[in-house]
Amino acid sequence: MSFTKSCHFSIYWSLVLLIFVFQLTMTKGDVAYDKHFDFYVLSMSYQPQFCYLHRREGFVGCENPMDFWRGSLTLHGLWPERKDGSWPSTCSNEKFDPEVVEDIGSDKFHTYWPNVKASESSPSRFGFW
Repeated sequence: MSFTKSCHFSIYWSLVLLIFVFQLTMTKGDVAYDKHFDFYVLSMSYQPQFCYLHRREGFVGCENPMDFWRGSLTLHGLWPERKDGSWPSTCSNEKFDPEVVEDIGSDKFHTYWPNVKASESSPSRFGFW
């Protein structure tokens, strides 16, 4: 697959994953959300560049990267933001639920929204999301 097709493919699946996560979290009626923002910032990452910049830190995902990461953009995050450059300071008081990752599929998170700093068996792996 060419680099351009690979980038389009990774962006597409990253957006699909984000929309799914967003819909899951927004359907929970017991959480108060700050709806006062103007747009979302979608941040993508190029893992080879990240790993190069942090090469002395020995991150496990950089030592043994997935083939997909070598030529694709991966998801870094999606955040609400305001036109003046500020952002909602607290989206909710809800604790992160690792079950959401399992419901969607941890393999999808690992591929499209990687945590290269922690191994798959590390307890800190879920703290990233």
